[in-house]
Amino acid sequence: MEKFKLRASHIRELLKKQEYRCYLSGVELNPDNVDIEHIVPLGKGGLHELTNLCLIERSFRELKRYHTVEEIKDLCQKVVLHGC
Repeated sequence: MEKFKLRASHIRELLKKQEYRCYLSGVELNPDNVDIEHIVPLGKGGLHELTNLCLIERSFRELKRYHTVEEIKDLCQKVVLHGC
């Protein structure tokens, strides 16, 4: 089986699929703020394939790299409940 290689056409496909919005926040994406990450992080068993990729706002990059969407939601809920 050939290893998946990300191409510009894949990014265009993801942009259309996500309606040019961040997978996590819904913020509008542009060339200055867009980044790509795995939906299920590789370290948590995710695969490097198109169906496991999403476009996110760059400020979420490190958070998404190591956590699933559910883990991020739990972390955000804790911050909101803490009310600092």
